[in-house]
Amino acid sequence: MTTKILCLSMLYILSCGPGLSQSSVELYRAGISELDQGQYLEAERKFREALAAVDPGDESGPLTMLGLAQALIPQEKFAEAERIVRTAVKRLDTASVAHQKAAAGAMQSLAVVYCAARRLKEAEIMARRALSIFPPGDGDPDRAAVLAVLGQILAQQGRRKAAIVQLTQALPSFRHDSPEQTAVLCMLGSVHFEEKQWDDAARYYGRAMELPLPRHPVTAICKTGMASLELKRGTPAKALELSAEAVALASQVLPPTHRSFAAVLSTHARVLRALGRKDEARTLEARAREIVHAYSPDPKLANQVHVSALCGK
Repeated sequence: MTTKILCLSMLYILSCGPGLSQSSVELYRAGISELDQGQYLEAERKFREALAAVDPGDESGPLTMLGLAQALIPQEKFAEAERIVRTAVKRLDTASVAHQKAAAGAMQSLAVVYCAARRLKEAEIMARRALSIFPPGDGDPDRAAVLAVLGQILAQQGRRKAAIVQLTQALPSFRHDSPEQTAVLCMLGSVHFEEKQWDDAARYYGRAMELPLPRHPVTAICKTGMASLELKRGTPAKALELSAEAVALASQVLPPTHRSFAAVLSTHARVLRALGRKDEARTLEARAREIVHAYSPDPKLANQVHVSALCGK
């Protein structure tokens, strides 16, 4: 899971850039729209087309590159995303306020990449560095997006209470019906679940599923989280309904080799086992294991660059 990194106000800069055609502006906007809907492969295509139309040296180039990285990360194309972000950072004019925000977005992207590579300390440093670019206070959705990523990193470090603080601070800054708010609600549900705070987990998962994102990947993840919760509560019939819905949705909106898809399948398998349907569960478990075992982050990503090379010592 991921949140939108780039500020939509960047579109104004893009549309005014001297080297960017109107078709490229439209492609960039289409890429942003696809991101909002969770259509990451389509977003990638739009950003690549926009980038191909940008004149060399134009200031809109690094912003378009960061949009492309935003589309690559949820597809787990981490090595390419890191390379693109590093290139974009070198080309940003950090004297520009807008580009400072873009630099924060770049650092946030790298925090997500490093988190996926289990470089959690560097991920935290990147996220905190991105956060330092914004003035303190609530209301800025870009700052809130960084808080959400930091919360996710802290949760993976096992610092769940600190994660809840960051995620709770981020939540009010997002639009009510946005993918970002749904993602943060789902994260809060997951962290409270790990803390065995079942009622709080149910409240956040429930709020997330009430939002109008019927075909977004985060909805499938929320449903599978709620299914795990119902299983813990001893209501396997409810869990089955939710996990079956999660599998059906994930099959449509996630690549079949994505680790989140494996997690959805594993949860459905646990529910089926609880209901005595062991043969069906074994089939899903084998499929989930194949996905997990096939996943291997680019080994160059593990030790490619130290965080100080990008954000200072």
